[in-house]
Amino acid sequence: MRCEAVRGVPALSALEREWWRLFRAAPSPAPFQSPAWLLPWCRHLGPADILAVQVQDHAELVGLVSFSITKKGAERVLRPLGSGVTDICDGLTAPGYEREVAASVVATLLDEPGWDRCAWDGLPSSSPYAQAIEEQLHASRSEEIAPVLAIGTDARALVEAIPPSMAANLHACRKRAERMGGLLMRIPAPAECERFLDALFALHAARWRSGGEQGVLGHAAVQAFHREALPALMEEGLARVHLVEVGERVAAAHYGFAARGRHYYYIGGFDPELRAAGPGHLAVAHAIERAISERAELFHFLRGDEPYKRRWGAEPTPLATLSFRR
Repeated sequence: MRCEAVRGVPALSALEREWWRLFRAAPSPAPFQSPAWLLPWCRHLGPADILAVQVQDHAELVGLVSFSITKKGAERVLRPLGSGVTDICDGLTAPGYEREVAASVVATLLDEPGWDRCAWDGLPSSSPYAQAIEEQLHASRSEEIAPVLAIGTDARALVEAIPPSMAANLHACRKRAERMGGLLMRIPAPAECERFLDALFALHAARWRSGGEQGVLGHAAVQAFHREALPALMEEGLARVHLVEVGERVAAAHYGFAARGRHYYYIGGFDPELRAAGPGHLAVAHAIERAISERAELFHFLRGDEPYKRRWGAEPTPLATLSFRR
């Protein structure tokens, strides 16, 4: 095996074809680790200083981890690529190479100049990279909760996958929506990416303005990032987007992902004027129903232990942040 550093966005972009091959071969990749997510992040949100580590076995890419380097005072901090908008920040490894590749990546990273401290967040406990860091280094560890709903692999009805109280709430929301002009659940086609994002940005902003805040989708660079990322994710079959219409109005938008039997709820928005119909709940329910129909095993609510996630029956799952110095 050969393990080496890759510096800069052009060099990382040159790996895109092999990167996709590794992504498709990896046993449990999240869409956040795909080129469709991380290369647009580099172009719109990332700093200029990029450091990746690739591992090849006889010219085949079997491991890839990528980072950005930012200045925090006099300190140069290494963070996983996608930080700020990415919930799961794992590396990619080909099956059968997990321990060997992770150990090689950590060793190579420590030999690379240009950084002082690594703050690697969003690491699943099962990640071989988390295990390699804790075995080899004196790293500090903290955790945050990312609730996950187990939905099984059979096509059970939604009411069987969630608590009875939420099922009753959804029934009432559907009734109210029908009385308010009718309810329509829609899955936008790839050609509707721009219109979907326009609706999502507007609904997300309206939801947060009602509480006197801007929301995380209000910045022009963040919107430009999603306008580039979503079409590529849809083309690869990794995006799961949904719209809820009440009467003549778009009432809610759901932006999510899927890969390897896992669905992810990334972000959403709803019209606060139609709050009585519970359009946000209906959008999540539609996404879970789709996950069940696709025989997914898990519906991941991602970072944040907000009470509404527990009301869906999601169980707490930790994501680790490991910090260490060169």
